[in-house]
Amino acid sequence: MRCWEWFCLCCLTACGDDSEASSYGPTPYVIGNKALFSALGVYTSVGLRNSFPWTYALWRLINSRPIRIVLASCVVLLLITSALFRIESSLFQRRVRSLTSRIARLRLDQTSEQELRQLLPEMNLERVKTNSGHAGCADSGEEGKWLALEDNNAEKSFLVNLLYRCGDHSDQFRRLLYVLGHRFYILRARVRVREGKVDRIALWLMMEAGGPIMATETVILEIKGYGCSGWEDSPEGPWATYKDIAPYSEHVASNRPETALFVKYTPDAPEQYIRRALDVRLDCLWNFLGCQSTKQVLPGIWSPEFPWRP
Repeated sequence: MRCWEWFCLCCLTACGDDSEASSYGPTPYVIGNKALFSALGVYTSVGLRNSFPWTYALWRLINSRPIRIVLASCVVLLLITSALFRIESSLFQRRVRSLTSRIARLRLDQTSEQELRQLLPEMNLERVKTNSGHAGCADSGEEGKWLALEDNNAEKSFLVNLLYRCGDHSDQFRRLLYVLGHRFYILRARVRVREGKVDRIALWLMMEAGGPIMATETVILEIKGYGCSGWEDSPEGPWATYKDIAPYSEHVASNRPETALFVKYTPDAPEQYIRRALDVRLDCLWNFLGCQSTKQVLPGIWSPEFPWRP
């Protein structure tokens, strides 16, 4: 039987047959259709039942009201789930936008601790012992105060625990979540106060970029600000000095230049550059494809507007 004949058959079956007609008998529309399809040599519903009993039974089962209700409920559930996942990503985008816009207002070696707490009241206090000064920057030996904030759904959440329980099928389940609009993300922000002034800013952002969460399938963005008193021997390795990164420097990971970006700046950096470096855009996070590169997330620091300084 040709494809168009099967299409005609489905249309006929949807209209019903004589045996299933109401007490008033088959409608003229059904009778006319049956006469037409019989003339074309197409099976009627009776012919289908006799020639393909299992196919007919399966079609009747799928076309039954309980099954239609179940299928429609599944579709609605998937749509609601997809909408909730995208709402979650959109809310995360708003939180990141609010946080980074306020961090951009901090001035290294100038903003006081009181101003910092007023600007970022959601950050919690940590304490870390600082190392010695470096590259001509004075070291007071004073213990620094770190204010930190973390926002993530990729470490301790119901879906993460569920993925671990899926075992060998976790990758397939994660891909299904991604198609539905779910995105795993981690945001860590830290600010250090020393001698009553902000001297270090650190922002680290990781977002799922499709498929399993692996190093090559995430977008990673790291932004660090160093005041002169905030420079230490170890943050960037013994080969780097404060003068090397001033007023700003940028580099990408050699094995993933499109998805891993590292930005550093000092108080000497242009104010416009600092604002652009902290102007994180996450519109891509909740669209269908997700974020695929750091240029989508941080579009404002690239050449020709700002020369690339590795």
